[in-house]
Amino acid sequence: TCPVTHRPGGTESAEAGVSTAPTVSAPSDSADVADRFERVAGSVFVGLFAAGVFDQAMLPPVSAALEDTGRIRDALWDRALRTAASDQIVFHGREADRRAEMERLVQLHRDVKGVGENGVRYSALNPESWNWILISTFFVYRSAFVAVSGEELSATANQAIWDRFRQLTEGLQLAGSSRLID
Repeated sequence: TCPVTHRPGGTESAEAGVSTAPTVSAPSDSADVADRFERVAGSVFVGLFAAGVFDQAMLPPVSAALEDTGRIRDALWDRALRTAASDQIVFHGREADRRAEMERLVQLHRDVKGVGENGVRYSALNPESWNWILISTFFVYRSAFVAVSGEELSATANQAIWDRFRQLTEGLQLAGSSRLID
């Protein structure tokens, strides 16, 4: 189920950016909102929300890896630019290109492992950290979609965009109990 919390009885939290009125969406409405989400998620407009991914660096193993490798210290915005370019392929590329890009990303991260100066062991391909980053990224894209589109999302619409995100990032999800939830 979608990780966006909803209140029982069809009312959702206004603070979460979702409609406070109960809504019923037909399956075609769900596909339509997921299509709109996908267009926004793969657009340059998401760049306006890039600061939202800096929470990922607060996860101790990610912080240790970033510090140890110098990926933020030496070139603060390079990681964000590479991520944005990769996202364009993941959200708008042909299927073969999308698959190849996701395989490339996993391959690039396989050697990012070690022990940081603070003694924290890290591995970029630790499923718990890797999949947590995907979930964090979902919330950035979802928030960007709501801000750019002005749409109020029902529980059904949130589920539709969560399902589309999971479908599009299937090749990035690592196995294990931390895999993106159904």
